[in-house]
Amino acid sequence: MKLLKIFFYFSLIVFISCSKIPSPERIPITMKENLRLLQKDPQFLIYLNFNNMRGTDFWKSFIGDSILKAESDFQSALKTFKDVTGTSISDGLNEFYLANSWDGENTIVIIGAFNKEKIINFIKNDTSYTTIYSSNNTPIYVNKNNNLYFYLRDNSTICASNYMKRLESIMVLTDTSKNTLIENPDFMHTIEKTMYKSQLMMITNQKTFIRGIFLNLFKPKLTSGLQELKKDSTGNYSVDSTVKKEENFFDKLHENINSFAFSSKMGSELKVIIQFEFDNDYNAETFSKVVNGIISISKAQSASQPDSKQLDAILNSIEILQDKNQCIINILITKDNIEEFRKIQLMNKPE
Repeated sequence: MKLLKIFFYFSLIVFISCSKIPSPERIPITMKENLRLLQKDPQFLIYLNFNNMRGTDFWKSFIGDSILKAESDFQSALKTFKDVTGTSISDGLNEFYLANSWDGENTIVIIGAFNKEKIINFIKNDTSYTTIYSSNNTPIYVNKNNNLYFYLRDNSTICASNYMKRLESIMVLTDTSKNTLIENPDFMHTIEKTMYKSQLMMITNQKTFIRGIFLNLFKPKLTSGLQELKKDSTGNYSVDSTVKKEENFFDKLHENINSFAFSSKMGSELKVIIQFEFDNDYNAETFSKVVNGIISISKAQSASQPDSKQLDAILNSIEILQDKNQCIINILITKDNIEEFRKIQLMNKPE
């Protein structure tokens, strides 16, 4: 999904941590109200606050141009909203929520300054769009190119989905409705535990989705990390030496993870925190030591690289933290190291 590629572009960059674990930010009241509009059991949640990011030095220097280019993609939902509302990531489009279900049902909520009359006039004059009506006679606009349904909930909120029935379920929500995300205690617990909530976060508590994250990002490195632990064992921690056990450890790892959270905050630099919440303290400790094994291998491999001095400076600042049943990785990306990480393919520009 192109939106996921955009998200990972300016989030999955580098693992650099500080030694102090911050306290999670509170969930703003307005965010709780918007979370009410999302489905109860999403596969994942992505939240982007462009209003809080676009004024920062880091955004202006490293993020803005690439994201604005992605916004102009013909098939993207962001392109649809930009055309219809006249707002954009750089001006007027303030917040973006995306929740996706296993059956492919998306819910998008965008917050901004919208002009209802302008939207209506645009729809009337563009043949790529049509207007249909819900069961309560609310106008719903349809982009015929990407099959996106959306309606103006109020002058600052647009709700969208690729399924008409999803929008209709949003329209009938009340303060006592139960089929909504805020009535999912496990997912709300994960949101509450997520460190940064004011700019960017991605959250999931779906084990199959978490497994997909490992398959795409971590499996080769985790296998190497296990081998390093086996080689350098001090007796305080042991991993069975058979390949079968190593593979079993990875393949079953996602079953022991209750949630995955990725959040960031930028100013002149970008701070990112990755959180894995496990089912118990022991599994959190096990995973933390495996990741430390990965770091040890990276340090050894960097010695043979031409830019080893710069890489060593970065790797030596890495620290994996364990807080009870959580493995926490604090991340720092600065103007001085961002190009180095691009070179070693820990941060690639979107296609």
